[in-house]
Amino acid sequence: MKFLSVMDPLSALNLPKDTTVGFMNAAAARDHELWMCTARDLYLEGDQAYALAYRVRVIKDDVIEQVGREALNVSELESSV
Repeated sequence: MKFLSVMDPLSALNLPKDTTVGFMNAAAARDHELWMCTARDLYLEGDQAYALAYRVRVIKDDVIEQVGREALNVSELESSV
């Protein structure tokens, strides 16, 4: 499954205590595809919602790496938080 988390930048988070990071850790343990963006990265193109999002991977609990960035059509995601 492909998950998008709309959140503050990683540099602004307290990773061990952040709830969204906890969700990401759980999803990564189940081999789901993880993406993240900030609220500023959301936009409309016609009647479609998009997110300019970073693909992320969990290295170990609370260590997250941004891998690549691309525009995602939000309607094609299985979940977003």
